[in-house]
Amino acid sequence: MSKKQINILMVIVACIFLFSAGKILVTLVQQHREKKEFDDLAAQVEAQIQSDADTQGNVSENGNADVDNAGAGNTDSASNGERPVMDVDPETGMLKPYEVLYEQNHDLFGWIKIEDTGINYPVMCTPDDMEYYLKRAFSGVDANGGTPFLDTACTEEGHMYIIYGHHMQNKTMFGTLPYYAEKEYWEAHPLIYFDTLYEQGTYEVVAAFYSKVYSADEEGFRYYAYKDLSDEQVFEEFLDGVSRSRLYDTGVSMEYGDTVLLLSTCSYHTDDGRFVVVAVKRED
Repeated sequence: MSKKQINILMVIVACIFLFSAGKILVTLVQQHREKKEFDDLAAQVEAQIQSDADTQGNVSENGNADVDNAGAGNTDSASNGERPVMDVDPETGMLKPYEVLYEQNHDLFGWIKIEDTGINYPVMCTPDDMEYYLKRAFSGVDANGGTPFLDTACTEEGHMYIIYGHHMQNKTMFGTLPYYAEKEYWEAHPLIYFDTLYEQGTYEVVAAFYSKVYSADEEGFRYYAYKDLSDEQVFEEFLDGVSRSRLYDTGVSMEYGDTVLLLSTCSYHTDDGRFVVVAVKRED
């Protein structure tokens, strides 16, 4: 190989390196921007919750607190599922911590949080285009991580909420959800908080399992097909599928009439793989 050929080859290698480095840098900058946007939203919610808790605490000191709100400001009890009670707007019936966000974007359906996992996000709902936020941030701008969104076939009357989120390699969105494959992780994170705009909800994890999107000629538990559990036979079929698919026994049971939460994200154990966590609403 001549010196000229070597120089040309070195230039090509350098260009490839610079191009790759540039792509990586752009990706990192975009990921940082997306993460900051959601961190800012979470900070707004937490600030309002704390403000409500402080207000309730002041009322309690004056001896006029509502009995149901006693201890609402004690965030240390969150590990036991005893969350601060959010104030409700008497005119709209909406939980106050989410009002400002709803004013920013009427596609907001609620909020999901799992303590100490990084999952702390708004949940969107767009009936005319369910996957509208698949590649969009809360603000509507393009975002590789998208925003968790609700399966629009799910309703409160159906006692089932299915939420989809990306399995991001930087552990944002539902990137940490597959950690539930290990029983020890579930033991450390047994509760999921999922609030609608009008009601707080604490859910206990029932099961975690690997799955996939099945083709028409394949047999398997199509968890994503169960969008309405109001029929008892359908519920029993769903319960049987969860029981057969679960990776370990949590000891948490579901009964007909319970409200069920299902979180779904991509998994790379097989083609069109999915990882799923199922939880049941705790009735206080």
